[in-house]
Amino acid sequence: MNRKQYYVFFIVIVLVVSVTGNTFAKAEKDGVFRNLIATFKPPTAEEQESLAKKLKMTDDQKFLLKNLNKEYQRQVDSLSGSYNKAYDETVSLMQQEVVNEQAYSVLKSFHDVHSKIVDTEVEYWRDIKLILTPEQNKEFWKIWQKGRVAK
Repeated sequence: MNRKQYYVFFIVIVLVVSVTGNTFAKAEKDGVFRNLIATFKPPTAEEQESLAKKLKMTDDQKFLLKNLNKEYQRQVDSLSGSYNKAYDETVSLMQQEVVNEQAYSVLKSFHDVHSKIVDTEVEYWRDIKLILTPEQNKEFWKIWQKGRVAK
């Protein structure tokens, strides 16, 4: 990568961080927080209990959901060390005065691990759909899109 590419790379990172920050601030101000990262993070134990009641889930469905969450957590835990390391390295490199050749490979590594986590979340949501009946799934998304699960 030449010097011009480094500057473009750095400017893109700054713009992404800036736009993301403005989006979050506006969402919080408007009272609507439509953050895909928050939306697609699997339900917490408390949210699972609330969903089970609201959707009138059977004991078998509750069991399957609990196991699905355990498997998801196991997969994400196995990726979290790599994610945290790549994140810290990326932040450190972005704070340097001059971005060197290593920055691209570190950012690529961070992106790869993040993509694996997103893939795991996509699989989770595919699997939850298989646990719920079509009617429960419809109701689930009505509830979930209002901002996760209200008690």
